[in-house]
Amino acid sequence: MRTNRYLPILFLFAVLFSQDKTLSLQELLVEAVKNNYDAKSQKYKEKIAQQEARKDLGNLLPTVQGAVDYNYFHDLPVFASDNGVIRSGTKHRLMPELSLEQPIFDATAFQNYSRSSLLQKVEKLQTAKTKLEVISEVKIAYFQYLLLLERQKTIEASVQRLDKAVLDMNLKLENGLVQRLDVDRIQVLLNDANLELAKIKRQIPYQVLWLKYLANLDMQEPVGFSGSLQEFFDMHKNTVVEEQPAENVDVLLAAQQSKIAKTQAKWQGAKYLPTINLVAGYQFNFLNNNFSNLTSKYYPTSFVGVSAKIVLFKSLNKTWALKSAVLQAKLADNILEKTKTETDVLLVKQRMELLNSLEESNTQSANVALADLNFQNIYHQYNNGLRSSLDLLNAQETLQSASLLHVQAMYNVLMYQTLLEKTLGFTSENL
Repeated sequence: MRTNRYLPILFLFAVLFSQDKTLSLQELLVEAVKNNYDAKSQKYKEKIAQQEARKDLGNLLPTVQGAVDYNYFHDLPVFASDNGVIRSGTKHRLMPELSLEQPIFDATAFQNYSRSSLLQKVEKLQTAKTKLEVISEVKIAYFQYLLLLERQKTIEASVQRLDKAVLDMNLKLENGLVQRLDVDRIQVLLNDANLELAKIKRQIPYQVLWLKYLANLDMQEPVGFSGSLQEFFDMHKNTVVEEQPAENVDVLLAAQQSKIAKTQAKWQGAKYLPTINLVAGYQFNFLNNNFSNLTSKYYPTSFVGVSAKIVLFKSLNKTWALKSAVLQAKLADNILEKTKTETDVLLVKQRMELLNSLEESNTQSANVALADLNFQNIYHQYNNGLRSSLDLLNAQETLQSASLLHVQAMYNVLMYQTLLEKTLGFTSENL
């Protein structure tokens, strides 16, 4: 008896833990921004750009080198003098050396560091772009999933109506009130509706799999998604067309590329100037004829100086490189202007499509109510012998078409809103 008292509790826990995990759109977006394959790849690219910038910065910092030379002279070095040939020196020579070189001006090193620093900012913008793309793709796929559910409900409602109509007409056929042709017409519509329903039921699992891929979720773990198309539509339908200043990430990227090209052209021209380095060194000279006492005495040498190098002529490489860099800067400016114009045109188009979808949704919502009322009236009149089977078929098709167009219009509103937010660079603060 004591064991039986715990059975309901155990059953409750079993039911709770056996249910599929359900994610809201916000929860799915959090997972996608963090784990999406493209998002993770872009984070790696951003870190690589950081390391490249640090590497190029290292070329502007001092270079310290150490070296050791050891020489054994079997015959001492020969020196010529007025008195003849003189051999001088020691048999053993050990020369440890420490040298330092600090670039003062090196156009190539400055150019490389400037480029890598700006490319680091490019990768940060690219990370922001990838985030927007992931959010947009996941939201549209989520709304497509909800659209499939709404289409399934609509077709299922049509199937129920047609099933009832077929049953009623078969009874009338048995009583000689209708012809076989009337029954067959309804049956054709029912077959088509069942076929469409089967297609939708196959699409839904694939859409779930696609959402799991976009968020990089466990493909084997059962998961469901909350919300409805109507719920999201009601939440956003009054705020989707507000005029906002565009901060398009593609424009920001093009502007950064233009800045890189101009900076490269500036430093390319600076390559006509000499490369100047500060140099310094310290050397120990250990000299002795006896190897065992080689380090007993040493004679230090140190120096500080400046070196300058300039290429006087190397074909016309510098001239051609400078002209190419100037043209690259002009090309980048042209791409920037093109991107700005394209973005302005795209915003006008997306706002237009959004307004059209909103109007279509309102119209189709009214059409669904009218079509449903029309179907109910015609069905009642048909049962009383006042309408033909053709009238009933037309009413059913009109109701189904209006219902499908309505859910499609709601989806279009959410899709165009998502695309508009992406173009404007909007994203949730929690992502």
